[in-house]
Amino acid sequence: MEAPKEERSTMVILVGIVLVCAVMLLALVKNILDTVGPALNEVLSKTTYLFKVSSTDYNFDVDADVSGDSMSNNDALQDASKAKADNTPKQDKPPAKSDENKDGEKSNQSTGLVASSSSDLNYNFVIPEIRKVEYDKKYFPDAILDDAKLLALANPSKAINVSDISISIPKARISSPAYQGYNSEELLNKGFWISPTSHTLGKGEVVMLCHRRHFGPYDPRSCWYLDSVKKGDDVFVRVDGVELKYKVVGTNIFSAEDPLIYSISPNEDLIKIVTCHPLYSNAQRFVVLAKRVK
Repeated sequence: MEAPKEERSTMVILVGIVLVCAVMLLALVKNILDTVGPALNEVLSKTTYLFKVSSTDYNFDVDADVSGDSMSNNDALQDASKAKADNTPKQDKPPAKSDENKDGEKSNQSTGLVASSSSDLNYNFVIPEIRKVEYDKKYFPDAILDDAKLLALANPSKAINVSDISISIPKARISSPAYQGYNSEELLNKGFWISPTSHTLGKGEVVMLCHRRHFGPYDPRSCWYLDSVKKGDDVFVRVDGVELKYKVVGTNIFSAEDPLIYSISPNEDLIKIVTCHPLYSNAQRFVVLAKRVK
């Protein structure tokens, strides 16, 4: 028997309402996980670490055989020492020494040094020169492509040697490749993008840009947590297998149109990292500046 038309319409509406509610619920759960997830992961990690530390047994057993051998050897040495002392013939008491000789003898016995005249001792010694050790200021003149190579890079028929560059920021959970080219939108969807205005890597300032939300909070290419970086944190740049270490010297927030963001130095070995700010807006830019230390 076929259901009335009104009942069918009501059922369709109810199914639609249920589907909409399910979608809204999934979106709500996703937002909650994105917000609470990092803190929950950190709490779980700390709890696991504390549990491992508290359950670790740092006591260890001493081998009974080794302990017994050591004790028996000590006893044998003591017995031999006593026997030698008993068999040693007694000698007459030596003549008394002057106070000066006594003091000198005590001093020699306590220090274990051979007595000698103060005129024979040379208290002057050479102090080695201490030199300040600086890191190897190696730089990579061909790592950052110039305009001509960037234009050639867009032509598939031309072979351009491009350095393998990546960046790692442990504090912000970042580990990403860095790409070069004029097609910034496409490259930013793959990882970090190196601005064509950058100077020589390892010698001048290099600007890298990254997406804040595109990859989500758990992808290592994402700058989701970049605003957690503070002064003194480490930044590592890897160029063709060679690792360069930088230290964050400061962070700042600029308007998205502020030209100071891309004002860079040709003579200072710096890395500047730029991303959107705040998290769900493009109105500003969060900028991290790091200086090379190794």
